[in-house]
Amino acid sequence: EGPFEVLCGHLSNNVPFYRDSDLSNNDLTKLPIFDLKMVRDNHSELVARPIPLQHGTYQYLTGRLDAERDYAITWTQFGVTVQNALIRKALRWAEIDPASEIIDVTTTIERPDRSIDRLLPINKVITRLSEMTPRVIMLTADVAGEFLRTLRENSQLKTKILGILIDDCILDLEARLSFTEQWSIPIVQVLTNPITGLYAIECPQTGVMHLSTETHIFEVLDEDGRKAGKGEVGELVVTGLYNLAEPITRFKTGRRGQIVSNDDLGPINRTGPIWTATDRQV
Repeated sequence: EGPFEVLCGHLSNNVPFYRDSDLSNNDLTKLPIFDLKMVRDNHSELVARPIPLQHGTYQYLTGRLDAERDYAITWTQFGVTVQNALIRKALRWAEIDPASEIIDVTTTIERPDRSIDRLLPINKVITRLSEMTPRVIMLTADVAGEFLRTLRENSQLKTKILGILIDDCILDLEARLSFTEQWSIPIVQVLTNPITGLYAIECPQTGVMHLSTETHIFEVLDEDGRKAGKGEVGELVVTGLYNLAEPITRFKTGRRGQIVSNDDLGPINRTGPIWTATDRQV
């Protein structure tokens, strides 16, 4: 059995929310499509019972997904390991030591010694980072722009940093390479969210956004939830394959664009589908 067949069997047998779904043919289109509200409203029914023992202990990654409410997604330790492997891959692509310590500036305060709440004022974020010994900093899109502007004036902190990971495509290729050249600090952009984890990594040299088909299934759907036609723009919908603690299928990412085939190995020696966004910020 492949990862998707294993996931379908797990959904049928162990996850209350899916027990009325028709999974007899392992048909992705028969699975429900989730947005954030639907995840919140059905959280208790989405947690597996039991969580597979072979996936080790589970943990909560807790963070504020909006200003109104705290939220937690349950992950198996194995799922977290898969996510960490993807982050290390992103670092390798940018020729950053994959063993580098990462300080996470997000709403996910998993470890206080390695995480900073992004809702803090930017001057406090910079102060906390200066007190730490960060080698790689991971930022969410909403703080990245202000952080980069502030970092420009902080030469002491710049000397500590080996690389910056940004959770979103806020910089076009020219702007990102300009920052890297000026500061000698590689900037890597990835696509991720608290529901599905990290699912795409941008090639540092070409700006091509490679989808992680080894760990996720991707669809582009129109406004009616149907598969977008070839050449049509739609919303990127993602199914993670390796978090069996709280498996959430067909999550609507809110990103619009197209999935395009790619046969060019490029500088990172990887082919496969890529994501071309229509909503990239610059």
